[in-house]
Amino acid sequence: MIYAIGIIVWVVASLLTLGVACFLMSMVFWAYPSQLTHSLMWYWYIHWTNMLGWWVRQLLPQLDIKHQDPIPKNTPYIIVANHYSWLDILVLYSTVFNARQAFVFVMKRSLIKLPMIGIVCWGLGHPLLYRGGARRKNLALLKSAAKKMQTYHHGMMIFPEGTRYTKVDKKPQSYQNLLTPRTVGFEVVMKELGPTVPVLDVTLIYGDHEHSIWDFLRGKFGHISVVSQLHHVDAQEAQVWLLDRWSKKDRLIQEVLSSETKTDSQL
Repeated sequence: MIYAIGIIVWVVASLLTLGVACFLMSMVFWAYPSQLTHSLMWYWYIHWTNMLGWWVRQLLPQLDIKHQDPIPKNTPYIIVANHYSWLDILVLYSTVFNARQAFVFVMKRSLIKLPMIGIVCWGLGHPLLYRGGARRKNLALLKSAAKKMQTYHHGMMIFPEGTRYTKVDKKPQSYQNLLTPRTVGFEVVMKELGPTVPVLDVTLIYGDHEHSIWDFLRGKFGHISVVSQLHHVDAQEAQVWLLDRWSKKDRLIQEVLSSETKTDSQL
């Protein structure tokens, strides 16, 4: 309960301090885009996110991290991960994100309406995609974001499934624990960054399939595994690579869940 109160107080306080700093620097960067203004904006973003990650780790005591190889310095890169829960972004911020491996998320454009946070996300360069039949606009946004990655040397986080696993009633028969990945956006960014791109494949595995934000705030979450591995992918083989990784990711999730079930039954 102490941590629950603490994180609520911290979120409010950080929005009024670090959030304001990020917002103001986003406006400065918009007016005067340069390496200097981008670095200042990202300084506050990284500082804010690292503090958020610390709080998240306090509320997720059963967080098992199997760490990745480090991303090459000053190199744009992509992260792909399965999308299961509303908690995924917080878990990624608390396990993968750091000053060396800072990244933006591909997000839905409706989030720009959130007071202050939406403008900050836009200023930081999070690609804010349209819903529905706006394919051409979305591809243009991804290409623009890829150019910023090359200029400022940061990463982009993509959920290829496009939506949370728990939101979809009819699951694909080809996977036991995943939705079918959408490859077009991933391919577009890869080809903009190519010919060979570092891609961090992250697998998020939740042992407890029933959880709420109240459980999170009370630190009553079940076991969460974060498994990641760095690959150097040929941009021309992006689709084949992603589909292959998704099949391997599905098997990995099933193996971990089966192992945890077997362990629990022996206790």
